[in-house]
Amino acid sequence: MAIEQKVPQKTPPKQLDNRTFGLIFSAIFLVITLFPLVRGSSINLWSAYVCAAFALPALIFPKLLTPLNWLFQKFGLVMHKITNPLLMGLVFFVTVLPTGLIMRLLGKDPMNRKLDPTASTYWITREDGKLSKESFDNQF
Repeated sequence: MAIEQKVPQKTPPKQLDNRTFGLIFSAIFLVITLFPLVRGSSINLWSAYVCAAFALPALIFPKLLTPLNWLFQKFGLVMHKITNPLLMGLVFFVTVLPTGLIMRLLGKDPMNRKLDPTASTYWITREDGKLSKESFDNQF
């Protein structure tokens, strides 16, 4: 009799509602529009039009933004599949690998992984041999 295993299904990430999507993009383009004022220049007119193109449908008829919201969601998933492995690889090769190599060069073995043919066991013996209730408090 075969035992059936239930494979957990990946749930897609929750999609922003169209109004929130439109208002967020409108705010981003509003910042782009007004940023040149900080340096004493004139505003970016093209980004003001894009800001309005997101803000008006978001406030009046958010359903118009459904295709753009869906497209942005798919773009985010593709970017996740590309950047996540790259960033995790970068973290590994910049931090974990050099740390391990340096520890090997210095002869450190914090997990005591060296084989000892003369050892009868690899269990670590306790000094006092007794367990007390207090030893389980504040373990971390």
